[in-house]
Amino acid sequence: MTTLDTLAGTAHRFVNAAQWQQVYERLSAPDIHGLDALLTTNEETQESPFAVTCRGAGKPTRENLKGLIAHYQWLETLVDPAPLLAPISEAKVAQWANEAQRLKAHGSYANTWGHGMRYCLQRCGRPAADCSMT
Repeated sequence: MTTLDTLAGTAHRFVNAAQWQQVYERLSAPDIHGLDALLTTNEETQESPFAVTCRGAGKPTRENLKGLIAHYQWLETLVDPAPLLAPISEAKVAQWANEAQRLKAHGSYANTWGHGMRYCLQRCGRPAADCSMT
């Protein structure tokens, strides 16, 4: 790894950390409690609500459509990410959404991430349409 790569990586980490902290500071106590609740694993299904938000739509069947409608209604009850992420560029939000999906796909669990990162990636880990700023 070159010195330039090391410097760029360090700058990237600092920028991300500052932006994660910026979003974290905008969260209210009830928002933080609600986001932390997304990480609680259901004993029966062995899945957390966060894992459910990262799940794909599945096959286009009538039964699945009912489940998707219920899932959408549940998503609407969560903290709206738009005001929290407003000061962050759309490109960065899209990058965080991809990172959340990648970490979930590789078995990295959100409760092991730092607070700022966890809350940002949880909000961006929702389907791309939910994280869009437009």
